[in-house]
Amino acid sequence: FLWFNYGEENKKKYQVIPRFTSVINIYSKDKLDVFQEIDDVKRRDIKKVFSNKDYAISSKIDLNLMKNFYINTMIRNKGSYSKYAFDKIFDFFEIQSKNNKLIQNTTYYLGQPLYSVLFLNDNDSSCYVYGAGNVEIKNRYAGSLALWKSIEKSIDQGLKYIDLEGINSPFRGEYKLSFGGNLQTYFQVNI
Repeated sequence: FLWFNYGEENKKKYQVIPRFTSVINIYSKDKLDVFQEIDDVKRRDIKKVFSNKDYAISSKIDLNLMKNFYINTMIRNKGSYSKYAFDKIFDFFEIQSKNNKLIQNTTYYLGQPLYSVLFLNDNDSSCYVYGAGNVEIKNRYAGSLALWKSIEKSIDQGLKYIDLEGINSPFRGEYKLSFGGNLQTYFQVNI
């Protein structure tokens, strides 16, 4: 495909960019099996938080919380995004929420929301869509707990795979791979 229209003037050429994701196979596995595949440090962190009464997790779908966390993260990091596309995707999430196709878990510490993770499901798999947190509070456990609870919910729903989409940067890649997934390559094709 890289050679498509090669040598042809005035014909479209394509740019193929490799991308990477982490896929966790949860088919016919129970929570303990999947938990054992997580990196030792992450398992210890999750166990530590489970034993601390100051932490709580909510499975309530709260798209406004996720939107605010994401927008504040983009502002803090001087990131850019299309407000139009962002609003459209959240309109889509609203519809999917009514169809029970979303999983959202939010970690709270002393009653305050710290970090939230949003997954979108189909009949076989669950895909990590957004994860964002309170930019004012740094907490190394909050994201891991929210992500693990979303993995558990995917197992409870009898799904086969979890795609932790977006491991194209070294730090995000290392973090998401620590949850026991396998590195998968896919391609972004641009005209």
